[in-house]
Amino acid sequence: LRSIIYHLLRNPQHLETLRQEIDTARRGNRLSDPVTMEEAERMPFLQACIMEGLRIHPSIGGLLPRDVPRGGCVIAGRFIPEGHVVGTSAWVINRNTSIYGHDAAEFNPERWIKGNKAEMQRYFLTFGGANRMCFGKNIAFMEMTKMVPTFLRHFDVQLTYPERPLKEKNLKSKPLPIISRSLRLLTFWGNSFFVIQEGLIVNLRERGDEQSNGGAEKEAY
Repeated sequence: LRSIIYHLLRNPQHLETLRQEIDTARRGNRLSDPVTMEEAERMPFLQACIMEGLRIHPSIGGLLPRDVPRGGCVIAGRFIPEGHVVGTSAWVINRNTSIYGHDAAEFNPERWIKGNKAEMQRYFLTFGGANRMCFGKNIAFMEMTKMVPTFLRHFDVQLTYPERPLKEKNLKSKPLPIISRSLRLLTFWGNSFFVIQEGLIVNLRERGDEQSNGGAEKEAY
């Protein structure tokens, strides 16, 4: 959520396009309050903004480890013996220009509308992949899909400090006891698996109301 809101505020042209989509749906009596999942799923630019925010800032910062199966395997033309652990990073794959285009490092929701969506989703690793997919994915999508249009429907939002970039750091925790090989992986995950964001300070003004929302600065958590 923080990534989506931050990048929309940093790219006002995309924020305006999303606002127009939300307002058009509202005027056509196609939005409830709060917005339902079914209503939000019929808003293509909203869905593109959500996917792009997730793509450009995956919550997983570490590698996604996998055990090489019996007999080994060949990856990128190189043989990897069985028993080794290999992995890749969602941060790297999600910025691959051969998949997401020459502007893969930039926030551009239009790629999910004009580009090869099926191909991009195939390599989309924000929630992991295959049988290791995050089991909270559907709940997360439901929260974002409902919250973003409801929030932007009711509030005008501005960055309080537009010159400040969003801070990103690996979440740190105490190492877990090493009891088995599988827990050694958990020790690695516990130390640096998730990337958290800090510093999203915004000013809110209720839409349709000349009074600002107390003029208070609020940090999104």
